[in-house]
Amino acid sequence: MAPRRVLMLALFLSYPLLVHLGVLFEQRPLQWLALQALFAAIFFNLLSQLRIAIWVLWLLFAAVTAALMASGGGIYALYVPPLALLALAFSGFAQSLASGRTPLVTQMAVAIHGELSPPLLRHTRQVTQLWAMNLAAMFVIALVLSVTGPRTVWSLFTNLINYLWMGAIFAGEYAYRRWRFPEHDRDGFIGYLRKLIGQAHRFRSMR
Repeated sequence: MAPRRVLMLALFLSYPLLVHLGVLFEQRPLQWLALQALFAAIFFNLLSQLRIAIWVLWLLFAAVTAALMASGGGIYALYVPPLALLALAFSGFAQSLASGRTPLVTQMAVAIHGELSPPLLRHTRQVTQLWAMNLAAMFVIALVLSVTGPRTVWSLFTNLINYLWMGAIFAGEYAYRRWRFPEHDRDGFIGYLRKLIGQAHRFRSMR
């Protein structure tokens, strides 16, 4: 993996860790640092191109979030990214299920395997529905916890349980598909992950 991708991945992974530690130990500097890591990860390519506008925007973002942390309202800024991420992910899966559109999982499967058989087309549509329903459930739980739950419980859910939940869906679907359609994914789980990551990167670039 290229060093730039490793750095970007490290920034993304550091975000939930910094958030949880910041909430658990009530350390506002860690909470602020988490938001900066997320900003840098999202706009990594633009920042690495040394575009002045994006660096100025980051300075403004850092100043605003620092003011929020100082006023005691920084925790509310931490509530936004998980909700926004889940909402965007749900929107992507749900919209692709609309009439006349190709389900998102089907798009990825076709990009990896080429033409799919009718049973696989049905399966990939059902998997897209599965992801949409679970993402909606995660969003509702995260929203309820951000409003009513203890902050540590909210943090544990959004920064750990969410990812374990998604990982279980991903691994479970892969295991079922290996059993139901043994002629696919002959490269094994690691080979499948490499293809999926490659296609996801191309898909994101196209969008």
